Amino acid sequence: MRIIMKPQVEIYDTTLRDGSQGEGINFSVADKLRIAEKLDSFGVHYIEGGWPGSNPKDIEFFAQAKKRKFKNAKLAAFGRRRFGLPPLLADVIALTLDDAIDVLGLPEPDVLKIDVEGAEALVLRGGRRLLSTRAPALYIELHGAEPQREVLKLLAGMGYSVAGSAATSTAPEPVDAGHDLPLEYVVATRLPSQLDRMASTCGPQTT
Repeated sequence: MRIIMKPQVEIYDTTLRDGSQGEGINFSVADKLRIAEKLDSFGVHYIEGGWPGSNPKDIEFFAQAKKRKFKNAKLAAFGRRRFGLPPLLADVIALTLDDAIDVLGLPEPDVLKIDVEGAEALVLRGGRRLLSTRAPALYIELHGAEPQREVLKLLAGMGYSVAGSAATSTAPEPVDAGHDLPLEYVVATRLPSQLDRMASTCGPQTT
C-alpha cells in the first residue's frame, strides 16, 4: 500500500510591504500592527512587515511588533543581497544637520533641499538651530500622510510660511499646518514676502 502525503502549504503574506505600495494607500504603524494581528488570526505562517532599513515607520513597526505575541505567524523583513557574494558590512556615521555643520565645518546653506524617503521630519528636528538662526529656504519632497503632518507641524512651529503641491508639474499654493490633502512637495521660507517668488519657480515653466 502506498501512502500519499499531501504537501503542506505555507503562506508568506506581503500585504504590509507590496500591499502598501498601491496608489492612495498609506498605512500608519498602528494600521500595520492591526493588519499583522488579523493575518496571524487567519493562520498565515509568515508576515513580511516591510523594509526596516528604508524608513522610520518600518523601524517603529518592527520595534512594536516584537513586543506582540503571534500565535501562528513569524515576522519577516524585506532586504537586499548580492547573490553569490558575502554580505557587505560597513559602519555608517550619522550626523544631524546641526552636528554636520559643526563637526564637518560645512557652511550654513541659504537653500536646503530635503528628500529622504519619509524621514524629512527627522532631518528638520536635527537642524533646529540652523532653521531658527540662518533660516534657509526649504524645498522638501514628502512621502506619505504621516511624514507630511509632521513636516507641516514642525515648519509652522518654526515660523515658516509654506506652499505645497500635489504634483511636481503644478506650482505650489499656500498651506497651513492643518492641511490634510496629499502633497508631493512643499517650499518654505521664514520671509512670507518670498513665498510667492519661490512658488513661481516650481511647477511648469514658460519660455
